[in-house]
Amino acid sequence: MKKLLLVLTLFISGWIHPGIKAQYNISVGFKSSAIGFDYIMKHKNGHSSDMRFGVSLGGMIPVEISNHFIVQPEFNVYYRSNMIKNDMDGTSRELMICGAEIPIYALYRWGSDNSSIHMGAGIYLGAGFIASDRTNDIDLYDEEYLKRMDFGLGYMIGYRFKFGLSLQLEYKIGVLNALTSQNNNNKMYPQSVGIGLGYIFPAIKPKFTGQALSEL
Repeated sequence: MKKLLLVLTLFISGWIHPGIKAQYNISVGFKSSAIGFDYIMKHKNGHSSDMRFGVSLGGMIPVEISNHFIVQPEFNVYYRSNMIKNDMDGTSRELMICGAEIPIYALYRWGSDNSSIHMGAGIYLGAGFIASDRTNDIDLYDEEYLKRMDFGLGYMIGYRFKFGLSLQLEYKIGVLNALTSQNNNNKMYPQSVGIGLGYIFPAIKPKFTGQALSEL
């Protein structure tokens, strides 16, 4: 299995930059982000979602497939809050959600080893640990109001300095309805925007030439 993954990685690298020696660099880093979170509401007449702020903390593993192409899986734990308002009667509900998510980005990089700009898109899979209505003291998972699982799309643009500091701006939008089936035709899709600050340690640089690949 490891050999198959290595062959696929080298094939992609050769396809992006034909004629060069296949190689990849692996880095490890961590980051924290300030995030704004709310829901896109559909069919919930008289209701609106106000963005509230939260935080996330996690790690990332940038894998440089070529000089310009990076695959970056991440693991993040987060705290989010949101305010759901009923515009008909003026009441509101403050939601608090804690969970984790695993994004995987495909990034294109401009620049050199000294500094670079990277941008791209990817997908993420998330799972909620705790979700509560703090206004009414209700567990939203026990009451089957919200789903625990989340899946969606992510977009990123960032800047990496030579000394390892990394700045990132991210936007994520869920493609699954966050409400359970008992909520009739009402739909809420989560979305978030985040500004992150991280540090990436120096890369591990194993190199494989075409001759080494033929010996696998």
